[in-house]
Amino acid sequence: MLPLMAESSIRVIERAVKILDCFVGARGNLGITEISKQTRLSKSTVHHFVTTLVETGLLASDGASRRYRLGPKLAQLGNAFIQSTDLRDLALRGLTELRDLTDETASLHMKFGEQRITTDQVVSTQGIRRVLNLGVGRPIYLGAVGIVLMGDMSDADILRLLKRSRPRQLTPNTVTDPHEILKLVHKARADGYCILNEQTDVGVGVIAFPVLDHLGTVPAGIVVSGPIQRWNAKTIAPYIKRMKAIVDGVSSQLGRQPAESSGPTARAASR
Repeated sequence: MLPLMAESSIRVIERAVKILDCFVGARGNLGITEISKQTRLSKSTVHHFVTTLVETGLLASDGASRRYRLGPKLAQLGNAFIQSTDLRDLALRGLTELRDLTDETASLHMKFGEQRITTDQVVSTQGIRRVLNLGVGRPIYLGAVGIVLMGDMSDADILRLLKRSRPRQLTPNTVTDPHEILKLVHKARADGYCILNEQTDVGVGVIAFPVLDHLGTVPAGIVVSGPIQRWNAKTIAPYIKRMKAIVDGVSSQLGRQPAESSGPTARAASR
């Protein structure tokens, strides 16, 4: 039998996890009353736990409406998880094949909450090439990889996310209008990839593919990027079929069946 103090500590952890679980798949921020109903904990207990979770960075408050969302500390923990997850190992061969095929930089970007984190890359051998900063979190909607990462989200969820995030202009070409971003998501779902130029960095051309798991959700995206003079829609076109096959091979290692559609699940659009 556990000592009384140990049992009490376990209950505290269980309650904290139960509260954090409320935010998994939540559509928007949550208030104390909503969390209380989901967890069946009293409002005073929820308020006490939420206050502590905000102080530790596991939750964040919007202040004005007293509603809460997942906090930045979870992104850091997610990054630590990503560094140890098998997906990086599974994707490495595909990244290498993509680099060897195109001689442009191939990179892996994983989704965590409302952020995406660049977790690995195989760099081009050319003198002028793109090199990304690993482990850096960016808003999920940014760039071509953001478009494919949102492919398993419903239209309503995407629009809510963009309303909260208020996309900002990073380059003259950055698409910030929520409905234009939604159109890009629809096109990427249909095509199975997204090509965008100079969305997050001037002078960079990008093609992004979704990595799908056995449920058809998109835990990650794979990008091939390079200088726009050398890597653009016209020069990318001859490689698309082979690149798509390589990324589908990564998805198959996550349990995605080859016979299934290589684009993100269609159910996302109908939710």
